[in-house]
Amino acid sequence: MGDSSVKPYHTRGTEIDSRRVLILAAVLGVLLLPLVGEAQQAEKAPRIGVTLVGSPPSPYAEALRRGLAELGWFDGRNIVIEYRYAEGRRDRYAAFMADLIDLKVHVIVAGGGGSAVRAAVKATSVIPIVVPVMGDPVVSGLVRSMARPGGNLTGQSQVEADISAKRAELFKAILPRAERVAVLRDSGEEPRSAQNWVDPAVAAARSLGLRPQVVSASGVEDLEAAFAAAKAGGAEGLIVPASAFFNNHRQRIVDLSLRYRLVGVFENRGFAEVGGLISYGVNIAEMYRDAARYVDKILRGAKPADLPIEQATRFELVINLRTAKVLQVPIPQTLLIRADRVVE
Repeated sequence: MGDSSVKPYHTRGTEIDSRRVLILAAVLGVLLLPLVGEAQQAEKAPRIGVTLVGSPPSPYAEALRRGLAELGWFDGRNIVIEYRYAEGRRDRYAAFMADLIDLKVHVIVAGGGGSAVRAAVKATSVIPIVVPVMGDPVVSGLVRSMARPGGNLTGQSQVEADISAKRAELFKAILPRAERVAVLRDSGEEPRSAQNWVDPAVAAARSLGLRPQVVSASGVEDLEAAFAAAKAGGAEGLIVPASAFFNNHRQRIVDLSLRYRLVGVFENRGFAEVGGLISYGVNIAEMYRDAARYVDKILRGAKPADLPIEQATRFELVINLRTAKVLQVPIPQTLLIRADRVVE
């Protein structure tokens, strides 16, 4: 009998192993198919560029992500979100915008205050820009009108005149015999921002018989001198208007208000939650969540020129009773009843 008639004894086992390999490969292919599909879908998905003033993790980034998810947009699935964190540095926004344009983003969400918005407007007149929170865009020269912005920018506004008047009234309610109050100005923003933020606070203070004193800071290193100037000028308290810079350094500002024993009325709940006496303003995280509606409409074909800029209508009053005890100032019962939150 020749060798050719002898079959290897392991041939059947090899065939079985081969079939097992093929079956395993097929199973893995089925399991991996959705992942491959998602990766390919994400690669083709619209890109959204988001700039933020602080560092990760950011409650504002999370609020925007949550708002988008509620509208059916999921990062890594049918959209890709490109986050850029300024970490408190205004000079980073121009580079961020150039980078986002190179990535061919479909929408820019310009968070981070006036510096971020101006950088976005300067960088592109084509890519839609959504601003979650801004002052009066007409006064700032960003749009033609609130109802019909007319360009590539839209979003939400918190016009400061009424808010500033309320903050001045709150200060007067807490210290009815006070004569002087300081107003903190973000001098790192363009001069026109004073019309949005500082001038209304000064006018409101004067209307209540107070003598306002404007103190300025453009960086963290200037804050100590601003508070010292307020105290030297006889101010008994301090009104802090809206500013991305102030909001990013709220703990430092609150600490200085306590050290100099100034009754502080701040722009949003974040200040009161870290020890500020009282805050009145919009819930910024909720405005980022609401900004998702603009992104959704633009991704579905709407033009920013036709999307009216909405004015904020929801404002929160937060009072920190622990700080009131430290400063030894009584909080009127009428304010406590009105408060949306009391920190005890």
